[in-house]
Amino acid sequence: MGLLTGGVAHDFNNLLSIIISSLDLLLERSRSDPKAEELVRDALAAALCGADLTRGLLALVRCQPLQAQCSDVNEVISPLARVLDRGLGEHISVELSLAPDVWPVAIDRAQFESAIMNLACNARDAMPRGGRLCIATRNSRIDKDQPATKLPVKPGDYVMVKVSDTGTGMSPAVAERIFEPFFTTKKPTRGTGLGLSMVAEFVRQSGGHLGVRTELGSGTMFWLYLPRSPVESAARSAVC
Repeated sequence: MGLLTGGVAHDFNNLLSIIISSLDLLLERSRSDPKAEELVRDALAAALCGADLTRGLLALVRCQPLQAQCSDVNEVISPLARVLDRGLGEHISVELSLAPDVWPVAIDRAQFESAIMNLACNARDAMPRGGRLCIATRNSRIDKDQPATKLPVKPGDYVMVKVSDTGTGMSPAVAERIFEPFFTTKKPTRGTGLGLSMVAEFVRQSGGHLGVRTELGSGTMFWLYLPRSPVESAARSAVC
């Protein structure tokens, strides 16, 4: 299944490259017509999202390495939260609790954005009648003798990103399988079952850990532990 997914993603990515190049050229020719330019921009944005999806699929089946950069997760989350606030619907409120001076981490920014989007979309589906989505960040130092953590995280410095919702939650049987590729409880037209497995693979390739706590009727909480980058904060935009 992994070879099939990787092959399809490669072929689809080749098609998207042609589409994106053609739309770039068409965009230059459509600037005299505002309506046409808007349509081309929308099509280009959709094609770029498709390209990000194929990158996620290739990373999932380990056909493509992540492009890690030293980043401040708060700087990635803040503008993304504005998009989520508009896109998730008026019945869902988006709250941020971002700790100041979080440590830099080495992440593929596009894959990190995709991971947050996937978690947010899962939260939306779990709150059909409305609710609250909270995204929080903080520095976390894990000591080898620290009894408080039950997560299999290696000792060290991490930035913890927590995504929680007030939705329906999951049963233990469902929670045990949520990171399996192609496992989904949604209707065939509502999901592929790849979202959370892509999040898990992104975190694994980043050298971190993904944890979850959920209970039926009590919502769901995900923790992403991302290792602190040794690069100083002044060089966060440089490739690690």
